[in-house]
Amino acid sequence: MLLTTAVPLTGPQTRQLAAVRDGSALLDEPGFYVLLEKAMSWPGTAGDEVGAMIADYPALHAGPSAYRGRRYLIEGKLLRSVQPARFARAGPWENTWRQWVVQWGSASSDVAVVYMVNPPRARVGASVRLPARFYKIWRDTDQQGVASDYPVFVGRYAAVSVRAAWAQPAVLAAALAVAALAYFLLRRRVVATRRHDFPLRGSRGNRGSASRRTMQPVLPQDQCLSDDPAEALEQLQCYSRIDED
Repeated sequence: MLLTTAVPLTGPQTRQLAAVRDGSALLDEPGFYVLLEKAMSWPGTAGDEVGAMIADYPALHAGPSAYRGRRYLIEGKLLRSVQPARFARAGPWENTWRQWVVQWGSASSDVAVVYMVNPPRARVGASVRLPARFYKIWRDTDQQGVASDYPVFVGRYAAVSVRAAWAQPAVLAAALAVAALAYFLLRRRVVATRRHDFPLRGSRGNRGSASRRTMQPVLPQDQCLSDDPAEALEQLQCYSRIDED
């Protein structure tokens, strides 16, 4: 971990943050640009977490004004990474920034929105860990008219770790199923090969096997077929069974 820290907020910047309104759908406020500009000037790289506190999300929801501008450590699973919509004020962050949605808890509603001014490449599902300043509680309304409140942060860099694909439960189960099927087919082929190479006991060798495959009856030399078709057919069937035995 690098022993650096984010540049502290100035008096005017703190006053701009104090004017931010929580519980609204508006993100484009002067205090937002204060945090964007401050994040652009952060020293250090991924892994620099000095001065970042573990986020207490219930406390942020209960009294956001008391925590605004503080640096928190956010850790969880990346659910979404998109290019943000254009805001009223342009800045150098527009060349690289992304909006991340990070699930920090077990419930689907345990998410935080983080505007990253210079994030690393990260795929959805990756585990991320990052320091970010708290901006506000943002209220979003879905297409069904249901409103939800989310904490919004502004950060610069993050540590990203991705679990190996084979370690995922679904992928691991599928791999085991394929391995079991391959073992079953291989064992079946080996058994079939052994049966072909080693005839059952009591057979007459190649001659007996040939007679069974052709199913041609063999009559004793001193035995003739009956002139009656029904009796002749019965004789053929009888001698065929004798030959198979």
